[in-house]
Amino acid sequence: MANADAPRGFRPLGSIDGGDYQTLEYEVDASNSLAIFKGDPLTLEADGNVKQSVANDGVAVHAVAVGFKNSDGQSISYLAGSTAGTVLGVPVKNQLFAVQADSGTAVAATARYATANHAVTAGDTDTGISKCELDSSDIGTGVQCRILDKVDEPNNSWAEHVDLVVEFTENASEDAASI
Repeated sequence: MANADAPRGFRPLGSIDGGDYQTLEYEVDASNSLAIFKGDPLTLEADGNVKQSVANDGVAVHAVAVGFKNSDGQSISYLAGSTAGTVLGVPVKNQLFAVQADSGTAVAATARYATANHAVTAGDTDTGISKCELDSSDIGTGVQCRILDKVDEPNNSWAEHVDLVVEFTENASEDAASI
């Protein structure tokens, strides 16, 4: 049976040592034009805020969004572009995430331990969920995420749109450079 094409961004699975994941609050200023959705990778900015990571942002990724508050502190389902607010994020260092492989390439079990980048598309404003995916066309050449396995779920097979277990191998927490 074919895997469903249902991207949901990066979903935290827990820490590499088997523990739960921790969230931190990050500020977003109104200068960022891109909306941020649950499951979007986040980039640290020099002014101390975060923004949605663009495809192949590499070492700039620091966290993955899991919740939002508007400037009044009320919970919202996503943060619209050019809007100030707060993002609850899971720092990517030592964390495992599930993410769907994108369309066009059947991913095989031989992709275990290979690396790839993420692909960004606009999220769903009705659900607040990201549509980021793993870029299956650059498995073995992209370096942002390492594929560890497929998610162990019924109806998830090694093929196109497989849900994968990944870790961010390039991230702001591992890079010693200041932002």
